[in-house]
Amino acid sequence: MSEHLGGVAIESKYTESAGWHSESRTSIFSEWQGVVATRNVFDTDDEKTRAISTGMLAFLFDG
Repeated sequence: MSEHLGGVAIESKYTESAGWHSESRTSIFSEWQGVVATRNVFDTDDEKTRAISTGMLAFLFDG
């Protein structure tokens, strides 16, 4: 978890499925909000943990 990221923990999973929730237990049980960096899943419906593709994260961090 980094203060530079606004209190958000980032977890990386090489997943291509909508079942990414089952693979993100660290973020789900963390006291912080979380981002799961995935291969190609984009899901922001969950209030606590969101799945964002690594390509999108790289684009956002580069700017």
